[in-house]
Amino acid sequence: DISSYSIEHVRKLAPATERARVTVAPTAGNRFLEETFRKQRGADLQSRQGTAATRTIIVDQGVVTLRQLVRQVADASLADEDRASVTLRLPILIEPGATMIVDGRQTPELRLYTNRGAFVANAGTLFVLEAQVTSWDEPRDASTPFVEGMAFRPFIASYIRSRTYLAGSTFHDLGFHAPTAYGLSLSSQPERDQGDAREDWPTGVIFGNVFRGLYYGFYSYEARDVALVGNTYVDNIRYGIDPHDRSTRLIIARNTTKSTRQRHGIIGSRGITDSYIFDNTCMDNT
Repeated sequence: DISSYSIEHVRKLAPATERARVTVAPTAGNRFLEETFRKQRGADLQSRQGTAATRTIIVDQGVVTLRQLVRQVADASLADEDRASVTLRLPILIEPGATMIVDGRQTPELRLYTNRGAFVANAGTLFVLEAQVTSWDEPRDASTPFVEGMAFRPFIASYIRSRTYLAGSTFHDLGFHAPTAYGLSLSSQPERDQGDAREDWPTGVIFGNVFRGLYYGFYSYEARDVALVGNTYVDNIRYGIDPHDRSTRLIIARNTTKSTRQRHGIIGSRGITDSYIFDNTCMDNT
């Protein structure tokens, strides 16, 4: 029964804002960021930030909106806003116990600056409600199109114990070919278990969104109880919807996947269990 899922249902799950702490801190030594920057990506981020000691915006307690975050950072070279959008020029990490809310009724668009290596790493709780999230190339004044798999593009990665709630939003030109950087990912890393399902694996609700031009429209690794309902996945690169490795108790219903460029619209890959996939429409996928 998926009748309870709606944009308003997801919106009601969002907590009221409460005093949050937002800092700009070094990347080194944070296990979630080390996971994100492993292998060649750390050097790439240094190049994009123009410094050996890379920095990240960190929300480590409380509930913060995007507008409040910009005001706490208080540095327009790192995060700035106008009436229609917020541009982040550093990666952002939501720590366990913290929540960030991107609400399109306040801030219609979140732009993640490709040239400086911005992305969203969620180890707490993330809400994106009736907003647009896109990569952004300021010199081109446009989002960052896919060129080839290894070329960096901003992404959203949710990790172990995280919760991700996306509703009525549009996600555009995100992700590239690197673990947890595929576009939208829910993964048990950096504590991946490779065993029986655990109740602290990442979870969430993804309802009524549009995913366009992502490397993977959805990817999971040891996720559980994720509902993907009523979304549209169009012109994504490798996969539309790709739950992976031991993800369990999923609902994938009433989605449309079309024009995936390289592979499948929907695939359940390697140990997907106890899940429902129904009433989806798939067309013109390679």
